[in-house]
Amino acid sequence: MKKNVFKIVFLSLFIMIGGYGFYASQENVELSVTSLDNVEALAGETGTSPCGGPKEDGECQSRNTIGCKDLSGCK
Repeated sequence: MKKNVFKIVFLSLFIMIGGYGFYASQENVELSVTSLDNVEALAGETGTSPCGGPKEDGECQSRNTIGCKDLSGCK
């Protein structure tokens, strides 16, 4: 019975010391302005089709997938 209690106490201590070591080693990493700009650029407008024509009030007037300047499509 004493051996089991000793094992449980030892294992608990081992886990608590390891957990504290992991907690203490965490660092608050700050990203540079350039990195934040890159993240914002990559996150913006994902999954949308590109506007291949003119825009009005931020809305694409053409649904061309390549850089056309007309509303009816590239010829």
